[in-house]
Amino acid sequence: MADRTADPEEQGRHYLWRFWQRLPLPGQIVIFDRSWYGRVLVERVEALARPKEWRRAYDEINAFEKMLVDDGVRLVKLFMHISGEEQLRRFRERIVTPAKHWKISADDIRNRARRAEYLDALGDMFALTSTEAAPWHVVPAEFKWFARVAMARTVVRGLGKGVALGATRSRPRSRQSRSGTSRPQRAGCAQPGNAGANDTLRKPQANSRSFSSPS
Repeated sequence: MADRTADPEEQGRHYLWRFWQRLPLPGQIVIFDRSWYGRVLVERVEALARPKEWRRAYDEINAFEKMLVDDGVRLVKLFMHISGEEQLRRFRERIVTPAKHWKISADDIRNRARRAEYLDALGDMFALTSTEAAPWHVVPAEFKWFARVAMARTVVRGLGKGVALGATRSRPRSRQSRSGTSRPQRAGCAQPGNAGANDTLRKPQANSRSFSSPS
């Protein structure tokens, strides 16, 4: 679910309400892009929320996430960080490459001018919402290949606790040959990581849900 401007129905409710409507059912995985952390980042920096609103949001978010974790949700919070120099390089590349124009907007350039304010907001976010129940995982994203591998490993580690993710070996089965004798069938081996994860999705435990909340 990508973060977006709240619609008229959502604007009259608590900001967490629209995310509550999209929480995963047992056995499902949902990915939130930015998620409820917009309240303490963009809404704070752009003055879309009053100071008293974004200041109380830290405790609201912590309580919300703890409730989810206590209910069986596996919550993985990821933040990809790049330097100002790398951000500028990517912006320039997107501007001069027609096929990448869709990746950049005037808002991206305007927001870059407020990078220092966003960094201050991020510092408070990490300090106040990285909890034992739902810690933050900051991923160095200067190199995309490294960030993708690091994020995948973090998600697998977070969602795979207590789940058999290794290769599984089936029991040899016998099949009758034309001559009437039996011979063992070659044992099969599932692809590592697939069997356990798929089986978990097909047969979820009660209240077993998971989602990632990258920012």
